[in-house]
Amino acid sequence: MNKFEDVLKSSVNGSYCVYIIFIADVPANLLTWLLSSLKSISANFISFLSLCFIASASLFVISEDLFLSSILFYIGFILDFVDGKVARLKKTSSFYGKKIDIFVDRIGFTIMVLAYLYYLQTNQFFLEISILLLYSFLFYLFDIFQLTDEILKMKSKNYLKENYQNYSPDKYLDILSKTRKWFPSRLLTIVFLFSLAPITNFFSVYLFCLIILFARFLRVLKYFFSI
Repeated sequence: MNKFEDVLKSSVNGSYCVYIIFIADVPANLLTWLLSSLKSISANFISFLSLCFIASASLFVISEDLFLSSILFYIGFILDFVDGKVARLKKTSSFYGKKIDIFVDRIGFTIMVLAYLYYLQTNQFFLEISILLLYSFLFYLFDIFQLTDEILKMKSKNYLKENYQNYSPDKYLDILSKTRKWFPSRLLTIVFLFSLAPITNFFSVYLFCLIILFARFLRVLKYFFSI
């Protein structure tokens, strides 16, 4: 089994907000450490396993078991962190794996949105439907700009190597010490949208997520057009 320090070195890149570190990255590190000794488990397998959990979560939304859906989505969300960590730990990172990861993320998000639109329509949460649709529209616009920038970076021959070298345990301290890292990230809104809102209050959580995503989107636009 790999040392836990090796897991940290292969996983922390400083791109997460503080809250994601505690609710997703830390549990994913522990799970990666436990799975690291299993040679038969690949990063791509974990990616598809993540999608299976999220697909199951969407089915429980339709059957109106929101509590179980929230748990299954959260597990799938954590596994989405694990696949990249395993790939870097085993030094099997590739462009193909990156494409699989993006595919799983977007398909998972889409099926969850569709499932909740069905649930909200069935239960006549019309205002919540409007907020979720607007959030989803901004989410996909966000992707257009962010993924375009990512594709441009991928043209670099050293892209994967440079990404790997940026990972080190001291990044945790960097994240905690930077004020901007305390502002919620887009990843956090996804957890809130599909794991917190169903067991608390749809309107309040949806509205919070929309405001945070809008603020993040404006930042991406500023960065994209300033290059």
